[in-house]
Amino acid sequence: MRQEDRWDGEDMVKRVRDVIAQMTEVLRPGQTWQMVREKIENARWRGQIFSGRSQKARQKPLEIRVRWKGRITGILQTVYGAMGLAGFGIMTVWAAAAALTSSPNPEAWQMTALAGAISAAALGLMCAGIFQRKRISRLKRYIEELKRNGRPYYEIEKLSRDCDRSPDFVRKDLRKILRLGMLPDARMDREGSWIFLDQESYRQYQLLQESLEMKREEQEAARETREARDTQEARENQEESPLDMAVRQGEQYRAKLEQLRQSMKADPAEEKLARLDNVLVHLFEALKKHPEQLDELEKLMEYYLPTTVKLTESYREFAAVEFPGEKLKEARKEILETLDIVNGAFEKLVDDLYQDAAFDVMTDASVLQTMLAREGMTGTDFGDGGSR
Repeated sequence: MRQEDRWDGEDMVKRVRDVIAQMTEVLRPGQTWQMVREKIENARWRGQIFSGRSQKARQKPLEIRVRWKGRITGILQTVYGAMGLAGFGIMTVWAAAAALTSSPNPEAWQMTALAGAISAAALGLMCAGIFQRKRISRLKRYIEELKRNGRPYYEIEKLSRDCDRSPDFVRKDLRKILRLGMLPDARMDREGSWIFLDQESYRQYQLLQESLEMKREEQEAARETREARDTQEARENQEESPLDMAVRQGEQYRAKLEQLRQSMKADPAEEKLARLDNVLVHLFEALKKHPEQLDELEKLMEYYLPTTVKLTESYREFAAVEFPGEKLKEARKEILETLDIVNGAFEKLVDDLYQDAAFDVMTDASVLQTMLAREGMTGTDFGDGGSR
């Protein structure tokens, strides 16, 4: 294809703009004009694609800063170590042969020991150089795989598979490389699962780990709190007697009524609720002194008190209406009358509790008197018996 026949995106955009400029003279702004603008933007985008200038930035290749520590020294150590091992190794063999074949010669044995020591040092130097060169070679392979990945982080497990090494070997090798500063910008996580090639990636990983750790701690704290609450409730439910449960429930209703009374100052219901609160105080005190009467108050706890609280809440709601109608006024009046009935009924209930207790005491006293009279220990006989 010739150069002049190629698609020029910029020319296309220019032509479309010229056509649209002519159309604007006859088109009115509105939905049609919006469609035309969208077409212009689409044409501009296509022109950038065709002209080779996409809006998406081309991804930059991964840059890894490396310090090739030991690349030169490794070669030198290997060469000098091999030369020393060869020279002093031969000298060691020659000195040992001379010491064995000749008459006792301390100098020969000393020469053998010295040459052997230098040969061992040369062997160590050569091995150290070989190890450094192998480490350099492995680092090159790691960098090759890391660049092929193209991301500033890499999983150790996957890197070990790509390099045909065990994960433990790669993990230990990379830690040695990082300790030597051969990858100055790289970091490895505490678990040894990931390697990060720049500070920013490692910082984001740390923030993520801190966030996850905080979330785990919050979940653990919430779980412990929930378990403690459940344990406490179970213990309370297990240790709480029916009497304590009834009194606790009654005190909750009483507290709710007191809260409603405080919110209705200077209202006719305030005096009635104050009277009801006083009655409830005496009622619960009587119940604590005579727990055997608990069954008599079952309907009080299950129906009378909850219904009274509900009626009082409705009364407060009706009283808040600025311009109440006849129905609301009638409902408020009926609730006030009901509170009077409730007060009377609860006062009678307190009297009945004490009346039952008094009857039980009178019964016990009568039985005691009868038994004493049967034994001849009442009245004058008891007194005479005491004077004899």
